[in-house]
Amino acid sequence: MDVENEKIDSWLTDENARLKDEDKRRREESGMSDLLKLEKGDNPVVVNMAVLPKDVDTKYGKRKVLTLVEPVDKALMCTPFVYSLIVGYLAENDSNGRVTIIKTGEGKDTRYEMKANLKKDVPHIGLE
Repeated sequence: MDVENEKIDSWLTDENARLKDEDKRRREESGMSDLLKLEKGDNPVVVNMAVLPKDVDTKYGKRKVLTLVEPVDKALMCTPFVYSLIVGYLAENDSNGRVTIIKTGEGKDTRYEMKANLKKDVPHIGLE
């Protein structure tokens, strides 16, 4: 391995560590230990209605972080569009924080929809 490749490998290692540290710091600032990654298809969640969303600055702009009851010890970082879909759905439907987020497509073709999460065995925490 020549000197130039060693410099590149060293830079990549350092940059990767820096990005991981930055991500960890952001999650700690938001009070969340682990973020939920939305997969393609149905993503049933239960939003903790007793905890107000937190604002977090990311390299992509401001995001809202919702605390979840289910999956346990997870949080959901939302774009403004997804956040407005979730809040709109919860406001219009008596779902006690239960919602299924449906993700389709990839990249710029990604689309989101909301539907009822009928999983009744999941506890909810709300402002009742």
